[in-house]
Amino acid sequence: MKTPILFIIFNRLETAQQVFFSIKKYQPDHLYIAADGSRTDKLGEKEKCESVRTWVLAHIDWECEVQTLFQNKNLGCGRGPSTAISWFFTNEDEGIILEDDTVPHIDFYNYAAILLEKYRGNQDILAINSSNFQDRNRSDGSYYFSMQNGPLCAWATWKRAWELFDFEMEKYSESQIIKSIRWYKTKKRERNWWLDIYRGLKTNRYKGSSWDFQFIFAIWISHGKSIVPNVNLSTNIGFGHEATHTINPNAVTANKRSEAILPISHPSVTKICREADLYYHDFYYDKFVEHISIFKKIKRSIKEIMKKHV
Repeated sequence: MKTPILFIIFNRLETAQQVFFSIKKYQPDHLYIAADGSRTDKLGEKEKCESVRTWVLAHIDWECEVQTLFQNKNLGCGRGPSTAISWFFTNEDEGIILEDDTVPHIDFYNYAAILLEKYRGNQDILAINSSNFQDRNRSDGSYYFSMQNGPLCAWATWKRAWELFDFEMEKYSESQIIKSIRWYKTKKRERNWWLDIYRGLKTNRYKGSSWDFQFIFAIWISHGKSIVPNVNLSTNIGFGHEATHTINPNAVTANKRSEAILPISHPSVTKICREADLYYHDFYYDKFVEHISIFKKIKRSIKEIMKKHV
């Protein structure tokens, strides 16, 4: 039995087709397809959503059990994917999750299957990721362990991990979040960044457009960790004006080439690589998430320069 796949689609046929062709190469035995409903204020979007659903279903030409969750109303890019993932895990105990703008390397499927099986009973390990933006290998194996669990566009996990998810984060106080982030021996700039994200989620600053931040916090509250490959295993092709978050087509994370990883060699230790996480924070979150102001960056740079000359 091949690993079940959840394919989350919406209104972009061209990107969905490229992801679908990757899925078709793997030919899973169980394919779950979830689609959010169109937005009422977007002219022509209903027809676009219908065309994506119709095309995908018409091109499944291998023996496969297909289940669909097609929403009539728009849930948004927070509720939509998280509802789809919850539905997926009412049927499966583990699986691969693919969004319609990230094309996984063919090796990713077997990489994910191997690691889902190997760490099935390890309660500390909660996510298996595909993307890598590091500038070097971070372990003596094909992957390393991390507190940074994103971007979650082509990834794999277990039902036991998703059961920790709380969209509203009603169970988490600010003091719990601070304590959990400190547990990872993070630096002050990391803690301040994530505390700002937490407060933004609690005050609905992001208008319900996030689910992955909530999942990251759920992992941290549990003192969990994720697996990151030492090569990049997926390509985000969704950057552009039609995207919700990945608008800048010139971002360094856009269209990053994927590489082969098989055969897998397992690292000798499961300790989190703090150096890799700090690099990822500075490279991805601190530099390329749009809501961080230029003023904060300049202020932080001045402080770091002053420290060096003290």
